[in-house]
Parts: sequence; structure tokens; C-alpha cells
Amino acid sequence: MSRIALLAATIVALPFTQAGAQQPPGERTLHLGAQVRVKVPKIDADWIDGTVVGAKGSPTCFAVRLEHTDAQGRQQYAYLAGVTELQVDRRTNAGTLTVGLPPAAAEDWEAWSRADLAAAAARCQR
Repeated sequence: MSRIALLAATIVALPFTQAGAQQPPGERTLHLGAQVRVKVPKIDADWIDGTVVGAKGSPTCFAVRLEHTDAQGRQQYAYLAGVTELQVDRRTNAGTLTVGLPPAAAEDWEAWSRADLAAAAARCQR
């Protein structure tokens, strides 16, 4: 899917929330295009920056396009089921297009609990 088509789908299909609003635990939703940092032990022990993307074949499945490549230089992705820790830049997880933001400050990162991650992964109907 081209970036323009992905952008259009994101704008049209996603519910809008107040920009920068923190979502209550247990009701957290990831939005396409949200900037995240994740821990994926099968890939790296450290935090990896990434972007939330849709997973092929299901609107309820999400993957993270990682700012990380494998030994052959290929882009890497992680499904939520493989993520052990997740932090979301709340400014980019509002279902609206956000561009030109300065780097996230410490207070911009919203940590998700393991229960939030498990609930999001369980909604995936592949």
C-alpha cells in the first residue's frame, strides 16, 4: 500500500480523540502512524523506535515497523504479540495526522502495561 493510500485510510477510518489526550488503562487503542518505542527480545534487548502500521489482512491487527534492520539490511517488523514493553508518543496516537513535531519529551511517552499489550494483541483476528 502506498504511503498516500495509508495516510488517506488513516484519516478516514480512525476515530478522532483529543490531540495528546492520555487514554485510560484497559481502553487503550493504537492508531496507525503512532510513534512508539518497543522492546522485542527476539530482535534486541534495548528500546527500538518504530511506527504503528496495519497488519495485512485484518483491521484489528497491528504491527510496528521498526527503525531497525536485520543483518541483510531488510526492514524489520514486530507484531504486538512479540513486544514485551511498549511506550507510545501520545501526541501521535490521537487518530489525526501529526507532522513536524519536535522529538518527544519524557512526558510525551505513555507506557502500556502488559495487560494493555495482551488486550491489543488478543483483538487481532488473523
